[in-house]
Amino acid sequence: MNSLLGICIPTYKRPDQLTACVRSILLAASHHEVPVYIADDSTDETNEQAIKQLQREYPFIFTSKNKANLGIDKNILNAVDLCPCKYAWMMGEDDRLTPDAVDQILGLLSSLDSEQWPFIFVNYASVDADIHYYLNRQVLPLEEDLIESAEQFLVSHAWAAGFIGGCIVNTTAWEKIEREHYIGTYFAHIGIIMEMIQGRQVHLVARPLVLNRCGEPRLFTWSDATFTVAGGWGQLMQRLVPIYGRELCQRATMAFEAAHGLYSLRFLCYTRADYAYRTKHYREFIQPLTRSRGYQLLARIIAYTPPALFYSLRFVISRYRRMVNPKVATDKYLNQ
Repeated sequence: MNSLLGICIPTYKRPDQLTACVRSILLAASHHEVPVYIADDSTDETNEQAIKQLQREYPFIFTSKNKANLGIDKNILNAVDLCPCKYAWMMGEDDRLTPDAVDQILGLLSSLDSEQWPFIFVNYASVDADIHYYLNRQVLPLEEDLIESAEQFLVSHAWAAGFIGGCIVNTTAWEKIEREHYIGTYFAHIGIIMEMIQGRQVHLVARPLVLNRCGEPRLFTWSDATFTVAGGWGQLMQRLVPIYGRELCQRATMAFEAAHGLYSLRFLCYTRADYAYRTKHYREFIQPLTRSRGYQLLARIIAYTPPALFYSLRFVISRYRRMVNPKVATDKYLNQ
């Protein structure tokens, strides 16, 4: 069994997605005997048959079932804690690895001093729910691998590490960080990473090696808490102020909001389509914003408009994207 790299998956109640994710990992990792660690937060038998079948297919799959539901933050951390390897690559249960991803990363890790590089960021591609076409072939537009200071990474690219599939951590450095301070922000893993790389450098892998399913709030287990989760980034930055200073943390918050189009009218229409934006969200998250009267009026109108209208518009847009955007490779593991 490989001791340099392990892949860690926090999972909830999506056994079909978990199965497709793990099989994409096996395609990329099995010839290296890279172990897979699954932290099951379902607290019931939802994932049991899927995990047993995967274990029959590959002997290096290890699972831990939580006695009580830990929630997003704690289960991500729990998944990493299961891994005894030198490096842990986090992976969402509905992500997919590209076939040569593990080859690329093992080659890189073998050449690095683990004490010098506590964190590696891996670029990724955004795809639609069915993994038929690309929404973004390369989330960070990097032409080649990049080395950044922790401060540069925080203000420019840390927002992208909110997607856990882009995160590879040195487990020894990870274990040294007190994590309770960051739990509850929905981005606790980022808090730990940013604290452990303070004064260090980050290696950013330019080539996208992971596929991230996105495009609609309904894809996520936390879709009903979209605004709460998004607002958690600001809370995390407040907790990092003693380490990085207020100015850098404010810039990191602005970068996060800009990257996701957070609170834009387009974002409100997008979330309204899945009923993830309602009048209560307007009152709690939008009304307090310092924005123009016109923005506030339109935001309120969107909150009262029937979701079916925006859903229909999004359906038309998604069909158009399906026709014009680049197609994803039809490998059976990537598209299962």
